[in-house]
Amino acid sequence: MTTTMSTSPGTVIPLDADDFSCVDSPSPLYAGLPDRKKLAANCGIPFPRDIRILAMEVEDPYSIGAPMTPAVVFSLQEYVRSAHMMLQTWFTSSGVLRAS
Repeated sequence: MTTTMSTSPGTVIPLDADDFSCVDSPSPLYAGLPDRKKLAANCGIPFPRDIRILAMEVEDPYSIGAPMTPAVVFSLQEYVRSAHMMLQTWFTSSGVLRAS
């Protein structure tokens, strides 16, 4: 789960690779999605063309632990439904599954 701090906690946010940008990091160990995609291209390594990420807005992105906030708990059913629809659409369009 992630945070944009531009929507209400519990908001389900579908993302793809184009929603991320390269970030200068103080750590040489950090490599985000755009960095890995660029590295793969430079090395001639195949990289997935279609990347989907399903995030959820959180109330406090700086605290790690339980329990989840009420807004996130309330939105879990929508999150699971969104993930199911995303996978179904993805698999159907790629020919892995037939439309039902």
